[in-house]
Amino acid sequence: MYLSDYDNGKDLLVQLKGLLDIWKFENVKENFPTIAKDEDEKKISRILQNLDGSFELHSLGRCLSGIIESGEFGTEENIINSNTGELKYRKRADDAQMIPFFFMFNIPENSYYGYLIIERIGNIGIYSTLTKAIQKHIEQEIHENLVLKIEPFMIQEVFNRNLSVISEAKKVILKRVQSQRLNLSQIAENLVEGDDVQTDVVYKAPRNRFLQVKQWIDKLNASKNKKGGYTFQSIEYADVAFELKIGGKVRTVSIAKINGLGTNLEITDNVELGDNGYPTYSSLKTEAQRLLSYIKDEDKK
Repeated sequence: MYLSDYDNGKDLLVQLKGLLDIWKFENVKENFPTIAKDEDEKKISRILQNLDGSFELHSLGRCLSGIIESGEFGTEENIINSNTGELKYRKRADDAQMIPFFFMFNIPENSYYGYLIIERIGNIGIYSTLTKAIQKHIEQEIHENLVLKIEPFMIQEVFNRNLSVISEAKKVILKRVQSQRLNLSQIAENLVEGDDVQTDVVYKAPRNRFLQVKQWIDKLNASKNKKGGYTFQSIEYADVAFELKIGGKVRTVSIAKINGLGTNLEITDNVELGDNGYPTYSSLKTEAQRLLSYIKDEDKK
């Protein structure tokens, strides 16, 4: 059942545009964009309206893109001049600082899969807000017993680029090995009791040398078992971690987070900033189209 034609002729792209149009025009008389309010997360979101009254929501072919501005409310803070420290005003609990985030949907025709590209700024984003709104909206429109899944997608080109920055590790740690598998009671001269004792197995690089992260990841991903863990040299592991040097600091990072390197791309140096200090829509759209080209290249292989 294709996303462009499911549940008796519905098109997910048309449904998504319907949802985002609601975030624009509910209050037409005052010409204010609709506020999508999440009382649980204390967050509001809406389509960005430009000074000329136009909205940053654009549809071209099978792509839908734009800017959603989102902010948190529920707390009070002082807003001061960053140069003088002078108090400018006090933010009230019902005020929200609205931050603009780029998004792009691509729902190809005759495909079981669609793609959503979202901008993050530091640790702030709109993934949970937007995906929750989509699922709620779609649930109300479908008649068949269907489930829309939205989950991270790994792009190999992005993974390779990010991995090149952290290509070497000092240690590989295989976690949660069942004691009986290694006969630990014999190694510890019967000082270990019970079958639920667990330990880590550590592969450590020789002095002045490193372990190649990509080679280990390829080897471990090939050994992934049905339980979601890894079977390596006939032993089952629930998780694997790498000791890496990132930003001058040594950190232990799980393989799940390393695989997540294929879902996020740093583009700070590639975008143009607008008068508001945030990246412009056009420069973000260019980067999003580049990501889509990586996905299309993978589809051809």
